[in-house]
Amino acid sequence: MKRHKRNYKDSVFVDLFSSCKDSKKNFLSLYSALSGKELPDDTNIENIKLRSSVYKGYVNDVAYNVGGKVIVLLEHQSTVNPNMPLRCLSYIGRIYERLLEPQNKYSAGLIKIPAPELYVFYNGIEDYPAESMLWLSSSYIGNESDPPHIEAWVRVININKEKGVEILKKCRILYEYSYFVDAVRRHQKIDEKSGFEVAIDECINNGILEEYLRENIREVRNMFFGEYDYETDIRVKTRESYDAGMKLGEERGEKRGIKLGEKRGEAKGLAKGLSRGEQQSKLRIASQMKLEKFEPGQISKLTGLSLEEVEAL
Repeated sequence: MKRHKRNYKDSVFVDLFSSCKDSKKNFLSLYSALSGKELPDDTNIENIKLRSSVYKGYVNDVAYNVGGKVIVLLEHQSTVNPNMPLRCLSYIGRIYERLLEPQNKYSAGLIKIPAPELYVFYNGIEDYPAESMLWLSSSYIGNESDPPHIEAWVRVININKEKGVEILKKCRILYEYSYFVDAVRRHQKIDEKSGFEVAIDECINNGILEEYLRENIREVRNMFFGEYDYETDIRVKTRESYDAGMKLGEERGEKRGIKLGEKRGEAKGLAKGLSRGEQQSKLRIASQMKLEKFEPGQISKLTGLSLEEVEAL
């Protein structure tokens, strides 16, 4: 059987709705639940996900052109990014550039374009409302009483199983994905080493993503554990930097003949070592986040670096 090539940087969510052999059927089921319109399996849809090789720095999760009338962007996040309206606006701009001939923008006639619909599916561990909206106008600097000339809004849906949002009842594949994530988390809390395999067995035995998991167990493992949690990494790196700073401070204090019991020399050595270790860690993490196209302001907020330091990377 010919196997579908996957990008392991994608998540299981992206694979289910954009890459796997049943992705179009899965997307139609999900969009029918979102829109309230029953779309038949033969509905004309086109996968228009942006690729980094063509649009460097603009790689979205899931994007489809539905019948030439609607462009649907689906983003999946374990940490809600308040800048998603701005990011989605960038994605939509690149998609329109790809769909339209450049000269058409200067046509005397009105150009008709597919209307965008923007969604974020959240399943992080932090508490978040069942549904909410993010608005592009929240980012604007200026007189908030003036209506914006450009507005965009993103519907954020918390798909954690315990939230019980209506769409999980309407879309079976989304419910199964939510169940799968919940099962992995539950079992890994009990047994980090073998919890994943136990969760897979539970899902298969309960008919959750059964065929998908049986066929793609290795890919699912790679994708699931390849999803990168920057906030967790920052906390870990900060702890590592603290420990490294403690060690460096002690070593320097000893080399200078300052006994560890002499608090003044100890504190000076510890502070210098801690500061250097933390700064190097922050710069390394910020560089990784910049490669992933996080906004400078968000990088600054999460790492504690100044905007000037972030922009200089």
